[in-house]
Amino acid sequence: MRVVVVVLVVAAAALASSCGPKVNCENLCTRTMLCQITFAPLDDLEGEKIDSGERTAAESCALGCEDQPAVTPESAACVDEATNASQDPAICQDTVLACFGADVAQAQEP
Repeated sequence: MRVVVVVLVVAAAALASSCGPKVNCENLCTRTMLCQITFAPLDDLEGEKIDSGERTAAESCALGCEDQPAVTPESAACVDEATNASQDPAICQDTVLACFGADVAQAQEP
């Protein structure tokens, strides 16, 4: 099973993320990590701080989540719904990626 690191850039969502309700990134990462999806923080895209023990995977994910414009209350609710339905990565991974606007079909092409 692959682990997916999410680094999305969505210009329109960047404007929306600066106002309105905030997402609890620690809680969101707990759910996304069940589906083997994590967010990479801008200061550690390769995960070297996790490898060195400077950060845990959960801490790194939460920092990366805060940097992602695609993380909105709506996408977080979508993740909650997906992980409530299944916590098996083979089932929930594509659904969770779609919550953030990823084109899952294109990502799976060889």
